[in-house]
Amino acid sequence: MLKPITYQHARGECEIIFNPFSLFLHQLPQNSVFIVDKSVYQLYSSIFSKIQQPVYVYQASEKRKTLKSLEYIFNFFYDNAVDRGFTIVVVGGGITCDIGAMAASLWKRGCKLVLVPTTLLAMIDAAIGGKTAINFHSIKNSVGTFYHADKIWVDTKFLNTLPIEIYIEGIPEIIKHALSLNKNLLEQLIKINADSFGYVKNISDDIIYENIITKLSIVTSDPEEKNARKILNMGHTVGHAIELAYGLPHGTAVANGILLELKTLNLLGYIDDSTVLTVSKELLNPFISRKIKKNIEPLIPFLMHDKKRNEDEISIPVVKSLGNTIIQNISINDFTKALQEVLLNER
Repeated sequence: MLKPITYQHARGECEIIFNPFSLFLHQLPQNSVFIVDKSVYQLYSSIFSKIQQPVYVYQASEKRKTLKSLEYIFNFFYDNAVDRGFTIVVVGGGITCDIGAMAASLWKRGCKLVLVPTTLLAMIDAAIGGKTAINFHSIKNSVGTFYHADKIWVDTKFLNTLPIEIYIEGIPEIIKHALSLNKNLLEQLIKINADSFGYVKNISDDIIYENIITKLSIVTSDPEEKNARKILNMGHTVGHAIELAYGLPHGTAVANGILLELKTLNLLGYIDDSTVLTVSKELLNPFISRKIKKNIEPLIPFLMHDKKRNEDEISIPVVKSLGNTIIQNISINDFTKALQEVLLNER
């Protein structure tokens, strides 16, 4: 059994527990309410139908990750007289964790929060680190807060019933953490046949655990993303633009974003180590999409609104060597010109 992980944050302590969800329900505080992803609620209806506490069923999608959905959740809190003594339990994937945690951070200026991630992407990334968000005017995660959970309950048995096409969306984020921060984790991924990433559930509990520790090593050193935490945005500047412009799933978009960013940085002269691109291509190959056009124009509106942009510059993580990454401020004009050249040369 994996040992709990604890870390300190502005409100106190977060404990990440690796145990069956059923054990959590046995110790559930009386004053609790649930926000549950609709797909999870339907799949595990035999469990949720026995819960005495109020449950809000949220139909998760990027189009419903909005202010209007947040308002519906607030109405649910109001109708159930939720106060600061309540625990808000959020069960679902990354979208549900993002909006549920944001609702908890804002209601009564902050309630107790427990996250129960049910997808690989949520377990290794979305639920870890205290970021909450909704989308605004089609700009992804442009409104949000920093609000860490009191507990994160990780039950990897949820992954057994997760469709493979959703499961694999978490793998590029693990690759991102490994490439940028943890060479040991990277070596574990290299031992897996990368071609199998697209159709096999082959990420072990140990890799999930190592990934969480890796992300937290950055989060705890820079909780509000002033500097080092920007490393975790690797692939997301271009990836989010791809996700919104072409409607690709998040993990797939990030995988393409990572490679395109690395190739752009290489063209600009920021990457000297050839193994960075070689290993990245090998691991991310199963996720590369042919839907992305050679013209940069569909991406421009989203790149210009990227939250990591500061006036005429954008902060981009640069992998100097495997597991070693720095933040580089680059002219947005230089970056987009080089990205256009990279896109033209894509097969």
